[in-house]
Amino acid sequence: MINLQKWQGINLKKESWNSNLKSIKIGCGWDTNSIGWADFDLDVMVVPKEGNFVFFNNMNAHGVHLSWDNRTWDWAGDDETMSLVLSEMDKEEYTIFVSIFEASQRNQSFALVDNAYVRVLDESNNQEIARFNITENGGSNSWLIVGQVKKVDWGNDIEFKAIGEYTNQDIESIVRQYGGNV
Repeated sequence: MINLQKWQGINLKKESWNSNLKSIKIGCGWDTNSIGWADFDLDVMVVPKEGNFVFFNNMNAHGVHLSWDNRTWDWAGDDETMSLVLSEMDKEEYTIFVSIFEASQRNQSFALVDNAYVRVLDESNNQEIARFNITENGGSNSWLIVGQVKKVDWGNDIEFKAIGEYTNQDIESIVRQYGGNV
């Protein structure tokens, strides 16, 4: 397993030792810190370049399948996961985000989140290929750009790049910036 740093990318087929990699699972996790409270809902969203974004109201598209919408903060392990089936990925690039649901109405931000991470697994055997621990304080931001999954070498390989950048943009701006359809 590789511990990724911010902006580091890896070839998932090479690092998983599985040249027949068919699907990957991406797990995102976090804790609320001692200032946080129970009514805290973080959500995973995926923006395929030139595609419709995938989120809790549209959980399956472009080879991305979100597994659930965890609406509580009290959860051991991955808080939300998604599968990417490589043969169904009809877009070249997928950007993964975590947002705080109704952040402005609830006066919440990533300053209240600790221990955020993303991990990438070979879904066939649940082997963890890579992990990115997000250690920066998110301050007053309500969105976290977690990473990107990208097809390379004419779709024969797949890469994951850790990003770990925070923003306060609105959802439409984010989707447009990363090439998705609003």
